[in-house]
Amino acid sequence: MSRKPNEPEWLCRARRLWAKDGAPAGLDEKWSPVWMKRFLVYLEKRNKGSLPEGLPSYATAHSFKRMIEERWKVEDWQVEQAGKAVDWLLDAAGAHVGDDGPAEFPVRSEVGLAPLDLVSLEQVERHFVEEGDMEQIARVVARRKGRALKTEKGYLVWLGQFRRWWGKQAVSGMVLESRGQAGEEMKRAISGFLDHLAVEENVASATQRQALNALVFAFRACLGMEPGVLPEYRGAKRGRVLPVVLSRDEISRFMVCVEPKARVLVKLMYGSGLRVGEALRLRVKDVDFAHGVVVVRSGKGGRIGVRLCRVVWWSRCRSIWSG
Repeated sequence: MSRKPNEPEWLCRARRLWAKDGAPAGLDEKWSPVWMKRFLVYLEKRNKGSLPEGLPSYATAHSFKRMIEERWKVEDWQVEQAGKAVDWLLDAAGAHVGDDGPAEFPVRSEVGLAPLDLVSLEQVERHFVEEGDMEQIARVVARRKGRALKTEKGYLVWLGQFRRWWGKQAVSGMVLESRGQAGEEMKRAISGFLDHLAVEENVASATQRQALNALVFAFRACLGMEPGVLPEYRGAKRGRVLPVVLSRDEISRFMVCVEPKARVLVKLMYGSGLRVGEALRLRVKDVDFAHGVVVVRSGKGGRIGVRLCRVVWWSRCRSIWSG
């Protein structure tokens, strides 16, 4: 990080700390300075050719990460790498570095959103198209529409979390007089709950989409109308997590710990890539010993598929099913 004349004080603090301690743990020593320089160029363009005198906010860092994610052709791990470098720069720039003492870093505490001013959920439930609470109506409508049992359970889990979150919000004195007012209040609550998931719970974007789908389904089922455009909420941006792949030795040690009754089924799942639900619904006629395949019926999305499996385990499976 080479120094330029007339730099703002916050950048000088960050440079002194980098020169003193070097790259901290978790930062790439080669690419982190590159991302910091690109962030400084981004700040200069936003500030008409010069760096701002005041310390940039973390919202500016978030805008920079969104910009490189949407406009530049970079991978997700590069976006995460850039985010860590820029966050360190702002942390170091905001730290107070004395001439004689070590740097005192500010500690990021947990973020808490202010409670929303909502009416009670019981007042909204009075305007539902059918009698009953939100979970009961959503369960009945899901059965009518022929949704999968797993989908129905997922909806009910999210509706339960939504109800508990709503109960912690501030109670408004407004009285709802129509179903339209109840819909507007529920739309505000849905956006607030999605904000809560992204900011406080730090969930992944796929998890937030699952919650959104469940709440929109409940909105249509309970109020009998379309939600329309929801108020603005923050989208979850947590990075992807690489799956952990076990080695052959680890798999062998794991299989020893499995109970003998379930060991063949677990090996069948490992060898053919079956899901837990698919393996539990497996029938004897779905296993083709002659061709070494397993027929999966009622799989994910109601599809029927064929999975290959290692021939080594067929003799064990045949002995169990024949006995």
